Amino acid sequence: MLITKLASFEDAFPTTAQFCVEKSGSVLTTVPSKEAATNLAESKRVSFYAKAPAGGAAANSVLSLFGTVEALNVDEDVSDADLMDISKATGESMEVLAAKPWVRLTPERVHIFDAVRSVESWIAVSEYTEAEANPLAPAARTLLNKLNSQHAPALKRFASVFAGVPAEDVSLAEIVSVDQMGFDLRLQLGPSAPPSTIRGG
Repeated sequence: MLITKLASFEDAFPTTAQFCVEKSGSVLTTVPSKEAATNLAESKRVSFYAKAPAGGAAANSVLSLFGTVEALNVDEDVSDADLMDISKATGESMEVLAAKPWVRLTPERVHIFDAVRSVESWIAVSEYTEAEANPLAPAARTLLNKLNSQHAPALKRFASVFAGVPAEDVSLAEIVSVDQMGFDLRLQLGPSAPPSTIRGG
């Protein structure tokens, strides 16, 4: 599950919130508290961030959205599928969720921090809205754990061939991220050398 925060620009007090993402890239979320409702009533300008959990796809990477929120009519604007997804994530019934106030965040600026490669940048909103979800993300934690624990010797051999170095020079080789386009391999040559991440596909 993603760690998420929603905060008004003016109050700067973040609130944890469950969410779902529309095809347009807008975020739908419940208003999690009376304090958040009060803050959002005073200012519709908000920031939102989601942090990928450790051990999974794009582990510890952060997506931040900045924009405005609008109040939603749950019956018209929130689908049963969205209610069901959040119900599964929170343990709350769909009926309880449907009784809560909902808002839609329409992003105006987008910032990403790629923890795998240790880079961050602002990206065009269109690039964010047109991006496709990683289909391997739900299975990434299990897949990475299996690759790195059960196939460690084979990974070191692969890394030595991939990087063009003798196998005995590889002190660390682990797959840190995998998606439909390939994988990211963290490689360390010698115990005192800094690790580096290389892309394979």
